[in-house]
Order: sequence, then structure tokens, then C-alpha cells
Amino acid sequence: MGALLVYDITKRQTFVNIHLWLSELRDHVDSNIFIMMARYKCDLNYLRAIPKQDARLLAIISRRALAAAIPDQGTVIKV
Repeated sequence: MGALLVYDITKRQTFVNIHLWLSELRDHVDSNIFIMMARYKCDLNYLRAIPKQDARLLAIISRRALAAAIPDQGTVIKV
């Protein structure tokens, strides 16, 4: 079982929501669940609202995998 938490790099609130979603998962699912976080709209870097360092730090602190998605190209890059 797993969960994919996706946030839009151009909208800060979606990144803030990741904290809430992680908390909800901790409270309601098995602790062995695999959780991955993905950045969305990475092709819109000029509109970035969340620094890459913030995302990497959250992934490290929460011990989660992090990936980047570029929607138009259908590309996913593990970072």
C-alpha cells in the first residue's frame, strides 16, 4: 500500500497542505505505508513559490521519497 502526495510548485498552499496530509496518514493508516511526495508543474520554474531546498528538507525530515513531474512531457524525475 502507498500514498502519493502531490503539490504544485507554483502554489505555496499546496506545499503547506503536505504537512496536514502527512499527519492524516500517520493517524489513519499503517505505519509501514510507502509515502512519496511529488512536485508538479516543474516546467513553470519561473513561477516557483516553493524553493527546492524546502522540498528536499521536508523529504529528509519526513523520510519520504521526492519526485518531480513535468505535466506536458509526462516525465517524472526522482530527485
